Amino acid sequence: MAGFFERLAARCASQETFLCVGLDPRASSAAEAEALCVSLIDATHDVACCFKPNAAFFEAHGSAGLEALKRVIAKVHAVGGLALLDCKRATSARATAEAHAWRATTTSARTA
Repeated sequence: MAGFFERLAARCASQETFLCVGLDPRASSAAEAEALCVSLIDATHDVACCFKPNAAFFEAHGSAGLEALKRVIAKVHAVGGLALLDCKRATSARATAEAHAWRATTTSARTA
C-alpha cells in the first residue's frame, strides 16, 4: 500500500487541486460538530484533495466529541478523501487555543 504522501499526491493529481478543507466546527455539541463537518465534506469532496479536522474542536465535547471525530474521519474515507488530523497543542491560533481552554475549564460531566 502506498504511504500517505504518495496517496495525497495521487489525489491532488486526480482532483486537479491542492485544496485542503479545514474542519474546525464551532458547535455546541458533538452531534452538531459532526453534522457541520459531514455537510462540508458532502459539499466539497469532489473539489478537495484532503480534509483537515481540528481535534481541539471535537475534544471540547469529551468522549462524545472523540467518537464524532472518528465518524468524521470515516466519512472522509468513505468519499475517497484523505484525512490529515490537526492535533497541535502549543498554538498561536486563537480559535484552537480557545477550544483547548474551554475544554480545560469544563467539568468532568461534560465528557459523558
